[in-house]
Amino acid sequence: FIMITKLWKLQETEFAKENIEKNGSRFLVGNGYMGYRGTLEEFNKEQLVSLNMAGLFDKSGDLWRESVNAPNPFYVKCTVDGVALDVRGENVVSHTQTLDISCALHSRNTVFSVNDTQITVESERFLSLKEDELAAIKYTVCADRDIKLTLDTEIDSDVWNINGEHFKIIGSENKNGVNILNIKTLENKTPMCVYEYINGAQNHNEIELKGGVAFTFTKLCGVYWGEAAKNSQSKFLILCEKDYDSHLSAHKTEWAKVWDK
Repeated sequence: FIMITKLWKLQETEFAKENIEKNGSRFLVGNGYMGYRGTLEEFNKEQLVSLNMAGLFDKSGDLWRESVNAPNPFYVKCTVDGVALDVRGENVVSHTQTLDISCALHSRNTVFSVNDTQITVESERFLSLKEDELAAIKYTVCADRDIKLTLDTEIDSDVWNINGEHFKIIGSENKNGVNILNIKTLENKTPMCVYEYINGAQNHNEIELKGGVAFTFTKLCGVYWGEAAKNSQSKFLILCEKDYDSHLSAHKTEWAKVWDK
């Protein structure tokens, strides 16, 4: 069920697999430099996850030229006792997906039941209107009993495309606490650098989570292509000097200026 509240919020209060494609369009966010479809963190290319770069195009063989989807830095996979916390599963108690149109902020709240334990997953994410190349996410897990949580998060390079593959991975590394993925488009060899800075977690985590105590981590992600990719690491490190909440505040301030015009 989709509704629009008086607070400029688009909201779905249940999950239906047949709505995955439509919700990708309904709940998308963007900042003019890039756009991210309204998919959920546990999704992959099969559910049409897309971080699309405005103005960057590529042609694969004889197929149509199309805009390039970058590697996905928002991917998160959680399991408890071998059971995936995945909204597509049979263990979902409740689910809400929300887009705050006033500030292009996407959020979700999903409650799962695993072995008589209720586990809540919450997230919010945005593409900064203050810093074009910045994408950011906050992710929280809380259970009503003690659990052992396995959490994996990474830059997912296996992306969805309509007309063939559009980039080649040049290399990856961890430098100054930042995960870096370097790619080039296939047709014009346009460079792209995707950065991931995780605060409060690692790429792979085994967490002894106490009942009633929330576990939260944030990710600051940077996507730079073309000329912007040159010396982009130093630019991204400057962004990492501020935390998630500071960037969210700046993002909301910029959106407030839009509506004041």
